[in-house]
Amino acid sequence: MSEQTKLNDIANQETGVNFRSPSVLTRAEQLPSGWDVAGANSITKIKTGHTPSTDTDEYWNGNIPWIAIHDLSGLDTVEIDETEDNITEEGLANSGAKLIPEGALALCRTGSIGESAILNREMATDQSTVTFECYPDLSNPYFLMYIFQWCQPELERLGIGSTHPSIQLDFFPDLQFLTPPLSEQRKIATVLYTVDQAIEKTQKAINSLSNIKLGVKQDIFATGLSNEQDTKETRIGEVSSSWEIRSASEVCDEITVGIVSGATEHYVNSDDGVPFVRSKNVREHGIDDSSLRYISKRFNEQNSKSILNEGDVLTVRTGVNLGESCVVNEEYAGGNCFSLIISRPGNKILSKYLQYYINSKKAIGFIDAWKAGGGQNNFNIGSMRRLPIPIPPIEIQEKVVEILDNVNEEIEKEQEIAERLSRIKRGLMQDLSSGKVRTTDTNIEVPDEIAQHG
Repeated sequence: MSEQTKLNDIANQETGVNFRSPSVLTRAEQLPSGWDVAGANSITKIKTGHTPSTDTDEYWNGNIPWIAIHDLSGLDTVEIDETEDNITEEGLANSGAKLIPEGALALCRTGSIGESAILNREMATDQSTVTFECYPDLSNPYFLMYIFQWCQPELERLGIGSTHPSIQLDFFPDLQFLTPPLSEQRKIATVLYTVDQAIEKTQKAINSLSNIKLGVKQDIFATGLSNEQDTKETRIGEVSSSWEIRSASEVCDEITVGIVSGATEHYVNSDDGVPFVRSKNVREHGIDDSSLRYISKRFNEQNSKSILNEGDVLTVRTGVNLGESCVVNEEYAGGNCFSLIISRPGNKILSKYLQYYINSKKAIGFIDAWKAGGGQNNFNIGSMRRLPIPIPPIEIQEKVVEILDNVNEEIEKEQEIAERLSRIKRGLMQDLSSGKVRTTDTNIEVPDEIAQHG
């Protein structure tokens, strides 16, 4: 690319960062008014960390937080306060680790590439993390964090290696940013930070509701709807004395398994086939169609024993979501499934009650205990058939389903809000980081946590 490359040619990547040659953004007339182009090394101090010897106990369990990959990848907030591991002063002194000041930006360059957070206190990092200490009169760490968030897909593509992709440290000093004046950086960061605060609040509500649901399921399948005093001990533990314990085979008309032979060659487009549900499609709230496949009608008919009926309960029998179950609704009736357990409830048990029970901690305990060998840990039909289930009267089952449905509806509402806020944030990051939308003439009150570091 030549010196005459227009900014818009780079902006087609929809970022304000040049990931190609470090010297191409030189035509100031192409920049938003008042903005500049700055190399990362000229507006920040870039460092990386190190891992003290894990063979020396004296280096660990100190009072210095030490950031590793999992600390950044598991964050629900844009700031980091604590880490899973801490190191000692001795560990810091006898390694390449460095103390990074509060307010610096930490970015993961290996594994979970692009995950980032602002340090809320002085910390050290491992070598998979690169840190940016902003020069306070030139750049703001929150602004840079949001630029990196917007560019994360591009960063991920630049990772080298298959098992643990990584970006070399010498890549970062040559990065060039579109940099508005510091006052505008702060305003841009404030707008996005405000959206993040709303997302965090919504995520906390989702987590709280999910914990409530777990507690409700644990209690409701033990003591009934009213914490009955009159209970009895059974093979699944304490339950309401008015409830029966029956195996799945006693309350289901049929328990079978989906297609277990290769089906890939029978995949067709959605217009020419029937839904083919796989383990990745099974979620407690229902069938997730985001990666749904379709098989030919002929192949479906050849495997008629596993054709799905409305009200069937599908259970994952292998893999990471082992035991997760959902109910087949009208939309997927007539379809088929791959290697899932199909339970067809009889008249003594409601489909959704069975689904909620299989997804409960009590049932998952049996599934984990009974899963059979191999790397995938299979849960087989025989184990499903003998799964013990607490069976209350149908009217009680209906109330159980209603209670859990209501909690699920609240969770789904919060999830929709979070997804909508995330879409808003992505649009704002694109518009604000490119200068398409300006904040110069807007009255935005910048919070202290953003203003104090640059």
